[in-house]
Amino acid sequence: MPISGAEWKEDIQIPGYQPPSGQELLVYFNSITPGYFATVRTPLLAGRDIQSRNSAGAPHVVVVNETMARGFFPGTNCIDRYFSISGTGPASSQPWQIVGIAKDAKYHSVATWPRRVLHDCSFQALSEL
Repeated sequence: MPISGAEWKEDIQIPGYQPPSGQELLVYFNSITPGYFATVRTPLLAGRDIQSRNSAGAPHVVVVNETMARGFFPGTNCIDRYFSISGTGPASSQPWQIVGIAKDAKYHSVATWPRRVLHDCSFQALSEL
């Protein structure tokens, strides 16, 4: 993953999920384009990659990393599950669908391991600005 020092993180809400006491629902976002995982040689463990059809105006989709999948959906398949972004901004106005699970990778720095990361389609993220 790109290690730039910059980060985008948000709290999320997952329908039907009650976090254990003290657990934050904070996730880190990484906006990507189709073919990202092949380019950085990060295997998809389940589901599918972001695709060109995931454009502005289409339903929001994400690929989550395995840490996020295990942390928020223990013992279950999170593909086709939905969540929303907490808050009142444009990105919080519609549900986001999980379409894939990627192997964990570095995110913010080489010293940080592992974080709950979701990869959203940059075409959709840019439409929310």
